[in-house]
Amino acid sequence: MSIPSAIDPLVWANLNPKVIQALLGHATIAETMDTYGHLFPNDEDLDRGAVETMIAAVLAKQRRNSGT
Repeated sequence: MSIPSAIDPLVWANLNPKVIQALLGHATIAETMDTYGHLFPNDEDLDRGAVETMIAAVLAKQRRNSGT
């Protein structure tokens, strides 16, 4: 586990990496991603999140329809 940085909340908020690049004053997106790329979710993380969101939506709809 890494020590949280000031950049973590920007990544967690799903801020576009190009915006983070500009905020940090990096000359290239490569500089930003070489330094902070490990903080961004990978495809597996994104897929898992999408599936969890879909399941939560289905369960919420079932609860509404069942009246509980």
